[in-house]
Amino acid sequence: DGAIYTSMIQCAARVGDPSRAKEWLTRMKQAGLAPELSSYNAMLQACARVGAIQDAEQWIMEMDVMGCPPDEASYFSLLNACVKAGDPDRSEFWIDQMSSSGFRPNQICLTTVVHACAKKGDRKRAEKWFKKVEEAFDGGGCANRIAYNCVVCACVKAGEMEAAERWLRKMNRAGFPPDTITQNSVLRAAEEQASPGMYREDAEKWTAFTLAAICIEARDEAGTKHWISEGAKVGLDPKR
Repeated sequence: DGAIYTSMIQCAARVGDPSRAKEWLTRMKQAGLAPELSSYNAMLQACARVGAIQDAEQWIMEMDVMGCPPDEASYFSLLNACVKAGDPDRSEFWIDQMSSSGFRPNQICLTTVVHACAKKGDRKRAEKWFKKVEEAFDGGGCANRIAYNCVVCACVKAGEMEAAERWLRKMNRAGFPPDTITQNSVLRAAEEQASPGMYREDAEKWTAFTLAAICIEARDEAGTKHWISEGAKVGLDPKR
């Protein structure tokens, strides 16, 4: 029964083991069973978890050859592989391929491209794709919290802290107050800078100070108290 093989491929995908997933897909073929879309998609998910872009691309090509064309979920997994690998070039290529195949990339898919740019520390490209995320929203002009966080991280990773602060303010004005996920994302990006110019302690102070200032401007009393408290934990003087 093909469903049993597919189930085993999915189990391997959940733990990020593409080698094991491939083994079960091979067994499936050897048993005379043709892999279904769900089988291939599970294989792609396994590749995505470890950022195995080349392997994922080969599976996409095999799907076409086998008469099992990829669907939106297939492309989404491939885009996630690009994010994991921090490869915005392949991410852009596959979002274009997705469109060429008749699928309209939604906000979630477009946000993965922003994320890939952020991992590379490419602020300008991240901002370009952020605009596409906004345009993809049916009402126009509205992005999501994840996209904002990604652009902020792209700025931080590039060492462009003034740009990061501008995006944090824009994020807050858009109705997405920076939260602990934003804070942790900024800290990770600071640690991953190609030419580290900010130690973690400095990043923690900068983040707490900037977010507190943004909350003060927005008259967000709860947010102000939270970020002042966070700043105090890393040595910021709340009286300053």
